[in-house]
Amino acid sequence: MIKKSKFEKYLHHPDSQTGEITGVPLAIRWETSQKPMVQHSHRFTELVIVLSGEGIHQGNGFRSEISGGDILVIPIGSTHNYQECRKLSLVNILFDFDRLPIPFMDMHLQPGFQGLFPDAGEFLQNPRPCPGFRITDKLLKQLKPLLTEMFTEYKNFTPGRDFRMLSLFMLIIGKIINAYPVPKTGNELFPTYQLSAVLGFLNREFGKHITSEDILKRIPMSRSTLNRNFSKAFGMTPMRYLNKVRLDHAAELLVSSNLSISEIARRSGFEDSNYFTRTFRQKFGTTPGQWRKKHTEVS
Repeated sequence: MIKKSKFEKYLHHPDSQTGEITGVPLAIRWETSQKPMVQHSHRFTELVIVLSGEGIHQGNGFRSEISGGDILVIPIGSTHNYQECRKLSLVNILFDFDRLPIPFMDMHLQPGFQGLFPDAGEFLQNPRPCPGFRITDKLLKQLKPLLTEMFTEYKNFTPGRDFRMLSLFMLIIGKIINAYPVPKTGNELFPTYQLSAVLGFLNREFGKHITSEDILKRIPMSRSTLNRNFSKAFGMTPMRYLNKVRLDHAAELLVSSNLSISEIARRSGFEDSNYFTRTFRQKFGTTPGQWRKKHTEVS
């Protein structure tokens, strides 16, 4: 039996003797140590931002590994749960689009909005993995203080609380939507849905040794079909995308850490440091050492 979660239980004023409900259909929960839970469904939309740790998310019968930086959207009516949680820390933002007091203006015109927040009825008629993708460490760092501020407002119930919560929610969702990977040509969102498992795998496991066969295990497609659909959606093959993720991660580590270049290459998924240096120069037009010096010099 699937448990159904009601939105109202998250909206009660904690000090109210009459079960007072807040005016805005928006709530936030901070799970510092998410525990495994039973399969359940929601009468609201849930945005999940994974802060750290690892676990398994099972949504609508689709199983996926999650870790810090993963974004998930659980559409209204969907079923999901968490399993095999290992120091899993996440933030849940719960909301009802239809009951929010302001419209989303032109946000719904962005492909990222359509990709993350599909029509609930159509989504449930054609079951697929819950929408989501992986954000960069840089964006996750930007979101954390906003999430902290929103969580503080949620708990305080001071005058103007709903307005401030809603403002923070719009800012958070706007940043996430802007970062969502969408097709470069056309308005077809189908490849993005189909390839979400591959995207999540590449963005999550880029530091490990990955072959084309490892990627093909994540999706029921032939190699040629996968390459064609992936290229249509993202302008490059899965292996080229993997290389891009690795190089972008390495570029960030060169500036934000004191790790040696060979260690950065290893952590970014490059087994050969010479190959790493060569491909880094091809992408950024400079060597890793020159990149570090340029971006860490005090102006």
